[in-house]
Amino acid sequence: MRNKPIFRRGEFPRSVEDLLERLPLKQNGECLECHRGIDSRGYPEIKIKKKRWRISRLILFLRGEDIEGLQAIHSCDNPSCVNPDHIRSGTGKENMADCVARDRINKGEFRPQAKLTKRDIKHIFRLHHLGMKQIPIAEVMGVSQAHISRILRRQSWGWLEW
Repeated sequence: MRNKPIFRRGEFPRSVEDLLERLPLKQNGECLECHRGIDSRGYPEIKIKKKRWRISRLILFLRGEDIEGLQAIHSCDNPSCVNPDHIRSGTGKENMADCVARDRINKGEFRPQAKLTKRDIKHIFRLHHLGMKQIPIAEVMGVSQAHISRILRRQSWGWLEW
């Protein structure tokens, strides 16, 4: 069964309050969660005047913020939250820095494309410490010499204590 439209055809919310009054919201701690029209990344969206909006970005727009080239950053780390106090605008770089600072980013062996594990990285450092060159280490580990170089210079896997 399809959801009934929140806004009539051609209608646009007048304010953040107007938007929030019409959304089906659920209180979860300090978060106001909306579970309507969830996209593939867990963010609620709404279609208004034939344009699909992520509700968090729509809130920024209704506040009068220039959102061109900016992202909505959630202080609560809850993508379904539409509490205006939890949403601010920022660049993609700021959003990624926020992800890293809050340890919300997949790193190491938890990344889908990872070929190495923490154990492998420690082994690479041991082999290098014993005098083995980067190319033979790369061949043994099944990765490129450039990747081994980034690991040894701590540009990749630099967060790992060994």
